[in-house]
Amino acid sequence: ERGLPRCWDEPDTQGDVLVQTQGAECQLVQSCVCHTLNGRKVEFDKVLRVQNASVYRSYRRQDVESLMFHGCKSQQNENAIVDEGFRADKCCSGGLMFGTWFAHTSSYSDGGFAFVDQNGWR
Repeated sequence: ERGLPRCWDEPDTQGDVLVQTQGAECQLVQSCVCHTLNGRKVEFDKVLRVQNASVYRSYRRQDVESLMFHGCKSQQNENAIVDEGFRADKCCSGGLMFGTWFAHTSSYSDGGFAFVDQNGWR
């Protein structure tokens, strides 16, 4: 569908989408994460794409995209972003209405802004 990333096989799917392990998208994400973790070794269990077409369209302004990282401190926060997008009125880490923070490196997001699930995965 026009206006959505080519890697979105099923653009109507909303939520966490499992990225195929051997695909170019997964390899790109893993490479970018590893390259920006300041040498820390990591193991990948899986790569999930957080996908919501209507939210994506509301943020897409040009034909240029940047890879940025955002950490969530809870599954509830991640679910809210999937459902509603990044909303400044929901931000609480820097103070109410402080805005939404993104990082150019995974090490920044991983440094206290990523939750650990019940199985010990970030």
